[in-house]
Amino acid sequence: MLFVGLHRVKPDRENRNMNRNIQARTSERRGAVAVLIAVLMIPLLAMVAFAIDYGYLLRVRTDLQRTADAAALAAVQDLTPDADGNQDVAAVQAAVRTYARSNTDSLFNVLSADIEVGRYDPATIYSNVSILNSGTFDTVRVTVRNDSSANSNASLFFARVLGIDSAPVTATACAVVQKGAVILPGADVLPFAVHMDHWNGMDSGEEWSIYGDGKITDEGGNTMLGNA
Repeated sequence: MLFVGLHRVKPDRENRNMNRNIQARTSERRGAVAVLIAVLMIPLLAMVAFAIDYGYLLRVRTDLQRTADAAALAAVQDLTPDADGNQDVAAVQAAVRTYARSNTDSLFNVLSADIEVGRYDPATIYSNVSILNSGTFDTVRVTVRNDSSANSNASLFFARVLGIDSAPVTATACAVVQKGAVILPGADVLPFAVHMDHWNGMDSGEEWSIYGDGKITDEGGNTMLGNA
């Protein structure tokens, strides 16, 4: 019986040693996972910040784009010349600011440099429209912004954890007065015609003026054949 008793004690001691080894390995694994989670926490937070704040910036830009579209479309209508052929650019700029504030708030600021008025270059109408400062104006381009130059940057949320408090957002819209393609009978528009010799003799870039009384003059002020 003594031999059997001693024989039974030995395996219990080995089991205890084995259990200690298993517990030690488990503890080591838990420690490794904790370190891994700590290392990955920063990029995980960065991804969350990017997803939430980027979505917010997209919404801010959408609102700015709507504001720019409304302001440009409303202001370009004020480019219609008066009876003397004059265009009120100041009224156009005022219309831009009025409609911009109607779509945002009463303190929203549109910089003078962000209101471009002129005549579009037809060669660029399907690309980055170039605006010429000559002839009859028919184009208004408006840029609205939330940045350091006007209205302050858009505030961020979770990105503050990474030290990024805000970001600039801008939007631009361009509106062009479409030229009339068809004049219906009775329309309040006077069609005109010029002699073929005058038309063929035009120099590159030469401009003619048409007045409400139907008179057509060249750049020298000379009356031309037409609706006399």
